[in-house]
Amino acid sequence: MHYLNELEDAISDILTKHTEYESNNIIVSYNNLGFPLVNKDTDALYFYINPEENDISNFINRHYYEDGKTIAQNTEVFTIHFSAYGLNSVDRMRKLLLDWYSFPVKEKLSKVELYTMPDQNRGPIRLMENYNGQWWQRCELVVSVYCTNSNEHEVGYYDKYNVIIKESR
Repeated sequence: MHYLNELEDAISDILTKHTEYESNNIIVSYNNLGFPLVNKDTDALYFYINPEENDISNFINRHYYEDGKTIAQNTEVFTIHFSAYGLNSVDRMRKLLLDWYSFPVKEKLSKVELYTMPDQNRGPIRLMENYNGQWWQRCELVVSVYCTNSNEHEVGYYDKYNVIIKESR
C-alpha cells in the first residue's frame, strides 16, 4: 500500500529531475493561506495527490492461492493535480505533459510501482488568477497513475495426518 506522503516525495523527486523548475519552487500541496508562496513573475509548480475511484480500481480484493500462500491484490488509482504559476506556466505544463509519458519518467515511476494512465489526463488548462489586484499566470494539469498492491499470507495446512479407519457393521 502506498502512503500519500511517500507518493508526494517520489513525484517531487521526479519533477525536480525532469522539469525546468528549481527544487525549492516545486511545492507539495497548497499552503494554508491559499495563495502562492512566490512572486507573480517566478515560475513555481504546486501539486497534490488524491486517491480516485476509477474503473481500474474496481479490481479490489482479488484473492488467489499460489505455493501454499493466499495472495490478496488491489489496484489503486491516484490523480496528481499540478498548478503552475509564472510567465512560462503554460509552456512548462505542455512540456510536463509530454515528458510525463516519456521512458525516463515512466521508468522512475515504475521504481515506486506507479504506472501512467495515458487516457486519463486533463489539461493543460490555462487560467488567470486575480490575487490582491494582480493577475497571475496559472496553468492546471491533472494526470493519473495506478499501482497494484499484493499482500501474501501463509495458508495453514497439516503436515501429518493420523487417520484411523474403523469398519462399521
